[in-house]
Amino acid sequence: LQVVDADGSTQYSKIFTMHLPGVMAFTLTPNPANTQAIIQFGSSLQNTPATVQVVDVLGKLWWQQAKPTQAGVMVVPVSNIPSGKYIVRITTGSEQWQQALMVV
Repeated sequence: LQVVDADGSTQYSKIFTMHLPGVMAFTLTPNPANTQAIIQFGSSLQNTPATVQVVDVLGKLWWQQAKPTQAGVMVVPVSNIPSGKYIVRITTGSEQWQQALMVV
């Protein structure tokens, strides 16, 4: 967005990425999970390399794996993770998506 001041000088607003809550970059099923969770990547992540992490609510990393560029689906093993609430985090460069996961 270009802003023009009264004196004729111009400047541009900062550019940032915004992810709308209604637009799902990935789905996570089953949720709650007890042995594995399956990530189905949406079109925005289909052909993009990414890092997938499972962290607890305190930020402790429990699982991490690089997503192959062409992957449309990824299996997350959760059988060795204690029951509780976790966050599945997907990071691509400077963008990040998160979704809650319950392990039972």
